[in-house]
Amino acid sequence: MSIAERIRADLKASMIARNEGRTSALRMIQAELLKKEKEKVGTVLDDDTVKAILTASAKQRRDSIESFRSAGNDALAAKEEAELAIIMEFLPAALTEAEVEAEIDKAIATSGASSAKDIGKVMGGLMKALKATGKPFDSSTLQNRVRGKLGG
Repeated sequence: MSIAERIRADLKASMIARNEGRTSALRMIQAELLKKEKEKVGTVLDDDTVKAILTASAKQRRDSIESFRSAGNDALAAKEEAELAIIMEFLPAALTEAEVEAEIDKAIATSGASSAKDIGKVMGGLMKALKATGKPFDSSTLQNRVRGKLGG
């Protein structure tokens, strides 16, 4: 069963169970998928495309949570956290800290980077390697960690 099919099945089950919070979050996800399908009329979204959409949506939720927390709006932050948890159910487990550190070190060694000026070289190889794992990651966080290791 594809990820999109799982989302549709979970949405149906949630509606039957009258779980309003989950139904709302799944409808939001479904709307994003439908929007993407309409951009490419006549195509069915593959799992990689759905993962990319869900990863972007998860990043958006994390940013919203941070904004709401800093503004002192804990109720909206909690709502976003609940939506994020549902989104994460459909994504593979994220990379562990050790895996991320190992990939960063490997990318730095492979590229021969020695200073902050070489971040572009490191990020190119790093992004390619991490995409190959199929696990979600946040590119801006990665860039900050690479910058920290290269002294920038």
